Amino acid sequence: WGYIITHQEQIGAMISSRLSDNLNTPVTLKKARLGFHPRPTLDFTEITVEANHRFKATIPQLHVRVSWRDLFQGQLNHSHITIVEPKIYQLPAKAQTADETQKPKTAYDWRQIHLPQMHITIKQGEVHLIAVHDDTQKSWQLSDLTAELAPTRNQGLSFHGSADIHLPDGSIAPISSRIELSDITAGLGDATIQAQGTLSNLQIPVSQQKSWPVQLDGRFSIQSDLRGNLKEGLRIHASLSPASAALQLRRR
Repeated sequence: WGYIITHQEQIGAMISSRLSDNLNTPVTLKKARLGFHPRPTLDFTEITVEANHRFKATIPQLHVRVSWRDLFQGQLNHSHITIVEPKIYQLPAKAQTADETQKPKTAYDWRQIHLPQMHITIKQGEVHLIAVHDDTQKSWQLSDLTAELAPTRNQGLSFHGSADIHLPDGSIAPISSRIELSDITAGLGDATIQAQGTLSNLQIPVSQQKSWPVQLDGRFSIQSDLRGNLKEGLRIHASLSPASAALQLRRR
């Protein structure tokens, strides 16, 4: 660890560069400190990441458990990054100027996304989604976000996470998911996907069911299972179960 202690600035610059490449936006880290959580780590504090005025994240603490292989190769593929209490904001799109409206737009093919082959843990995070609809700003919040992303065999990634969704009526809907991706070297579109998720304690306001042939009263949970890939198609199975005996389905 003597090498790490005497080369903290250079190692911090390398980590900044690799994170910037993976996120496709500049990430600047202050000087690292040596910490123990419980293994030795490089610790960074007060990090802000912002991209295209649409995405912003503030990270009070970032712990990087660096492997010796990554240190000598200038990579983060075998390191473990722990993000503590991040606050992530998805901001509404800015109004376009007349010149921006006339410019030809290049369609963004999200199937070509290349996901980072890194081990990442998120603890006690928050996500804030802000959108504007009919000149009205609406916001959604996820709290107590816990998640882990880790490389697997066959050039894959494993993700599992949970959070609480704060609904407009003041109630909380717990959500959890597990996703397995394999063969992702050519991009997300070619990856084989297996995913399961649960969303509990939901209730849909009657005002949002006006066009439905039936009316759903009461709270319920949704369990889903998804398999396949984005190019050839996904098979989705979902089931709904009552959260209490009060769930009713009424004909209109």
